[in-house]
Amino acid sequence: MVWAHDPSAASPPPVDGMTGLSGTVVHGQGRGTGLGFPTANIDCPTHQLPADGIYAGVVHVEHDPVLRSAVMSVGSNPTFGNHLSRRLEVHLIDFDGDLYGQRLVVDLLLRMRPMERYDGAEVMVQQALADLERCRALFAALNAQSYDGVPVRDLECW
Repeated sequence: MVWAHDPSAASPPPVDGMTGLSGTVVHGQGRGTGLGFPTANIDCPTHQLPADGIYAGVVHVEHDPVLRSAVMSVGSNPTFGNHLSRRLEVHLIDFDGDLYGQRLVVDLLLRMRPMERYDGAEVMVQQALADLERCRALFAALNAQSYDGVPVRDLECW
């Protein structure tokens, strides 16, 4: 595993030291929803994006006090062709709601793997399910840890 803030780190970053991005949710092509993984497409400058890949992280939705766990994709969606520009797509875990037009602040915690091209949507969906389970396991492990003696689950932002 590679922590987003420091590729050589062996432990999670402190809560106030995460790699943050922000932007407004815009309409994408709707593929994620059609495949069972709705994503929020974040309008943010591409020069701010980290290396292409799949990340675990947390998201703060504007006007929502809950910090939500998420699986994120940074890249150009190579399975569907390389004609797309690099983008940030966020799948909020166990979230069902309309985010269009809302501002999101995204903190990348862990780069789980590089971006890959698959031979079809079905293969990609299977990998997305595995990524989702890995992300859930990561957050379960983080909730068992603490920062400065405070269990993560008891921090106001969690």
